Amino acid sequence: MPNILIHPNSGILEFNTGTTGSSSLDASMSGAARLAFTNSGTLGLTSYSTGTVDRFFVEGVNGRLFEVDDVMTGSLMSVNDIAGLPIFEVFSDDRVVMGQYNQSTLVVSGVFVNISGKATIAASSTGRANFNLPHGTAPTSPTNGDLWTTNSGLYAQISGSTVGPFVGQTKVDVYTTTGTVNTWSKPTGAKAVTIIANGGGGQGGGGCLSSLAFSNPNGGGGGGGGAMNIKTFAADNLPSSLYVVVGAGGRTGGQGASGAVPAIGTAGQAGGNSTVATNNTNPPTAGILIFAGGGGGGKGGQENVTSVGGGGGGVGSAGTTGTGTSTVAGGGGIGGSGASGVGNNAVSPTEWGGGGGQGHGATNSNNFFGGGSLHGGGGGGGGGGGNARAGMDGGASGIWSVGGGGGGGAAGAAGSAGADAGTLYSSGNGGGGGGRQNSSGNGFAGGIGGFPSGGGGGGGFARDTGFTGGAGGNGGNGRVIIITYF
Repeated sequence: MPNILIHPNSGILEFNTGTTGSSSLDASMSGAARLAFTNSGTLGLTSYSTGTVDRFFVEGVNGRLFEVDDVMTGSLMSVNDIAGLPIFEVFSDDRVVMGQYNQSTLVVSGVFVNISGKATIAASSTGRANFNLPHGTAPTSPTNGDLWTTNSGLYAQISGSTVGPFVGQTKVDVYTTTGTVNTWSKPTGAKAVTIIANGGGGQGGGGCLSSLAFSNPNGGGGGGGGAMNIKTFAADNLPSSLYVVVGAGGRTGGQGASGAVPAIGTAGQAGGNSTVATNNTNPPTAGILIFAGGGGGGKGGQENVTSVGGGGGGVGSAGTTGTGTSTVAGGGGIGGSGASGVGNNAVSPTEWGGGGGQGHGATNSNNFFGGGSLHGGGGGGGGGGGNARAGMDGGASGIWSVGGGGGGGAAGAAGSAGADAGTLYSSGNGGGGGGRQNSSGNGFAGGIGGFPSGGGGGGGFARDTGFTGGAGGNGGNGRVIIITYF
């Protein structure tokens, strides 16, 4: 006969099957259930039935909704649907199963979670993303379908191979450090690789030092622009590593003349070549995959002698540093020859080679600008000379014309710097030539070439003993960009 006993001294409420009317707790505990309250504030439910494993259940008008069993194997607890079938069940082997019965929609097993149905994640918001794969290390033995992230990007295991990193389907490596050999490593899963190389721009020549009485002093010639070269390769045809050398812009020459008049300015330094090769020496001795020649330096200014700009770099060889009184050759290369450096003459524009540097003539006042290039660096403008000649404008990148780069300096002013490349991997503009000196005093510096590949402007001449001709502007450094497609 079921009894309900309240035991105030022990805080127990007991349901048992003891003797009818009994006021004693069931000592045998063979058919009793207790609610016990303790001084610590806990409330416990204990079932001592020996005839069934069911210890606690909740039933509604449509059947059993929830139950807890007194077993250590198999199902320990379940929550049922209206048909009495489990939709949430906890098992003794560390499994938790949720969803439609017998479909294993969501299974938590130890440290693993398996989803057999469609998983929909809430949309992200400005406050958070709703799915996160923290950066870690690549698994040693991934299985097909695995996803993971590292500091390099997102990876996946597909058909037995690791694919990635996924970085917007491309990975862009930009190299700008000169004077060293940089190593490029082919990413896993690469399909194609495009390499864009820019040679260094040539430095402008230094201006001469002349007397007040002499009417035909000359500034230095502008430096030639560096070439730009682009090639695309199937990734499978490339080795696991390539070696990148970035050509520096010319910068260790181009000093203006000084001391007693007359004095000749120093020729500008040529820009360095940029290469990507399978050989890891600088410069590479074999295995060159792509070459972008540096521009030649401008000739130093001299009294009554034409200054000559440096030749633009080509995709097969570097431009020539200015010399003589007429022209010097641009760098060679099929489809990408650099423009010739000239003295007091029109420079021809070019396509992939660097623009030619410009110089000043010995006796006339023509003002020709530095050469432009559709893709390579613009050539530098010549420095200001006699007969009231100002510094000349540098050439621009991205145009089939001359001029358009850094502005030439007027009398008493330095040349303007060439603009750096924009966002479409074009090259830098040539620097403007430095202005002339109208009276006793120093010449003015040529403008620096834009980055990458712009030729520096020539320095303007100085007047009278004790002063210094303007320095040639430095050439813009080269650059190499390697784009990997997955």
